[in-house]
Amino acid sequence: MGALVSGPGAFGMFRAGGAIGVTPGGQAIGIGLGEYWRLGSSIFLHFGIIHLAVNAYSLYILGGIVETEFGRWRLIALFFATGLFASGVGYVLRPDAVAAGASGAVFGLLGVVLVHAYQRRGSALGAMRMRMVWQVLLMNVVITFVSINSIGWQAHLGGFVGGAIAGYLAERTRGSAVANAVGIAAVGVAGVLLAVAKNSTLTTV
Repeated sequence: MGALVSGPGAFGMFRAGGAIGVTPGGQAIGIGLGEYWRLGSSIFLHFGIIHLAVNAYSLYILGGIVETEFGRWRLIALFFATGLFASGVGYVLRPDAVAAGASGAVFGLLGVVLVHAYQRRGSALGAMRMRMVWQVLLMNVVITFVSINSIGWQAHLGGFVGGAIAGYLAERTRGSAVANAVGIAAVGVAGVLLAVAKNSTLTTV
């Protein structure tokens, strides 16, 4: 939908499944009306080809690390769980913005990599990965301040926090597939519950 570079715009993104709950005028729409599926659908929508390409390349790099260390199915679970948590946090902090993109989940994987690297910080590989994570975070902080009105830093923050939590749980429950699945799933469920809690506080017209 919309132009290849600029994407569909806010209204087009909402129609496609973007995450928003309140209009600037205070009217409940989308998530605000109980459409919690938007927390998941918005992860797969992007504002144009450049937005998609940046997230796809970041996923290729970070996903490769997570898949190597945790396996393919845990990578998929961590991506979905941290993406939902990122969407939930983004909605809580800014419910009136149309959010879309996989960057929250990508930041989630960044948090997973940081926890994994910290556990192995005594090794050369662990130390190198920790430096990489901090460099990426610093770069994104700078980019966010330069483009404060066009980047959903709220979801980025939520994704990174959710990734750190999910990464810790994944590390602690490596020996039990059931405990591992429950711990990772809990992070995604927590993201949805954050949105439910936010809706309970909304005063709309």
